[in-house]
Amino acid sequence: MKAQNFPNCCTARIVYDFGGTRLSGMDTEPTNENVLKRQIKDEMRWSSRGRLFVAITNSDQKTAAKVLRELGFSHSKWLSKAQHSETKMRLWWKQA
Repeated sequence: MKAQNFPNCCTARIVYDFGGTRLSGMDTEPTNENVLKRQIKDEMRWSSRGRLFVAITNSDQKTAAKVLRELGFSHSKWLSKAQHSETKMRLWWKQA
């Protein structure tokens, strides 16, 4: 998992690259549920600049989706993708 500031917005952070699929941007290895939960909580606790957190998962990233849901993130409906039509994507957000 990685996080960075949302472009041109000092009060938002993007949480991304949850790994676990061949479509993961950085080929990150899958993270177990407890580790991922701790990483996201730590990011939210220590991020002094980001108070809105956004994430995108695909339909194969079930562990990341479960953790985001458990941490109170809201999400969009599943969206189709122009490439890799075998998976869908979903936008997640949480105000901290």
